[in-house]
Amino acid sequence: MLICINITADFLKTWGPFIILFVGYFLTIAKARSDKRKEIVAYRDLFISWVKIAKNRTLKQVSACEEFSVAALASENIDREGITFSPLLYGKLNSISLEKSISAFVFNSSGDNEKNLKEYNSIIVHINFFDAMELEIRSAYNEYSQEMSKLNEQFNNLFITIERTFFTKDNEVGNNHNDPNFAYIQFLGEIRNNWRNNIPNGGNSSAIHTFNNLINPSIEYVHEKYNLNRGNKFLMEMYDQLDGMRIVERFWLDNKKGFSERIQNYGNQIKEAYEGLEKTMEYFETRTEIVGIWEIK
Repeated sequence: MLICINITADFLKTWGPFIILFVGYFLTIAKARSDKRKEIVAYRDLFISWVKIAKNRTLKQVSACEEFSVAALASENIDREGITFSPLLYGKLNSISLEKSISAFVFNSSGDNEKNLKEYNSIIVHINFFDAMELEIRSAYNEYSQEMSKLNEQFNNLFITIERTFFTKDNEVGNNHNDPNFAYIQFLGEIRNNWRNNIPNGGNSSAIHTFNNLINPSIEYVHEKYNLNRGNKFLMEMYDQLDGMRIVERFWLDNKKGFSERIQNYGNQIKEAYEGLEKTMEYFETRTEIVGIWEIK
């Protein structure tokens, strides 16, 4: 028994410092690997939780695009409809370095590396898409606003010019039934009275009411009479001015339809992209996990 104790004492005396050093080194390495694993888990969890948190903002932007599309298309005035911008904030994830994110989702995730890499690339593509789409929606809306503002100004200027031309000639003709423009003034006056007397709710006339009940009936009448009497200066002036209004109407209707469809399409793309991103994150959350501390790369 004494011999065993002496051997153990000699062993500890000789190898004890090395054992302590080895155990200390082992624990240091284990702690470092454990800390690294915790960091990788944190980055992975951040991505997954951020996508979940961003869902409400994403769907709000989709709804905002849909609401704008309906309102813009149904608008009866040459004016811009409002839209709500909901910051998607996916760009925050780009602040995480590529090295750390790929470490969390590819190199240190269980499962097939090739499959993990494919799904990880899908995450990056979607995040970049959302960043680009935010800018695209704002850019499209600004373009729409500028077009509406320009068309509104053209409409108002032409309307004032047409009114001035009509009333100048109306005052000039008066009750002179022998004036060659008397019949024209009378008929255009009737169109104008009908337009004014049938304004919905008795308020200001909308652009669509003005086009349907004043401009377009006047265009039809003036074009018909001008083709029969091309030497008439009054008809020529009205023809040119009303034709300008017809161009404004065409551009207005085209812009309403075009921007309505464009921003609606952006909303659809955002919705589809989020559904794709959600599936990708579900794959990592349910079918993979961060490897153990001794497998961490």
